[in-house]
Amino acid sequence: MHTFMKSSASHKSLLLVFLGVLLVLSFASLVIGASSYGVKEAFHWITGSADQTAAAIFRFIRLPRTLACLLAGASLAVAGLLLQTALNNPLAS
Repeated sequence: MHTFMKSSASHKSLLLVFLGVLLVLSFASLVIGASSYGVKEAFHWITGSADQTAAAIFRFIRLPRTLACLLAGASLAVAGLLLQTALNNPLAS
């Protein structure tokens, strides 16, 4: 197997690991909060069988918080990439 193919395969597996970590941490962000609603209630909310209070907490507080964090992180990543590209950093290419 060529070196390029090995590198590409390792990059793909690393990307899958990072996506898995992102999913786990995003779910953790949904279940961590000041109220006592946790993992069990989050699964009930996802399946649509949660009570109204839990559904409101997840829908109007925790989900927007998680999505805002994901958007902010992605925006910072793109801004860093653009800055490194504009400064002709060889590591960015």
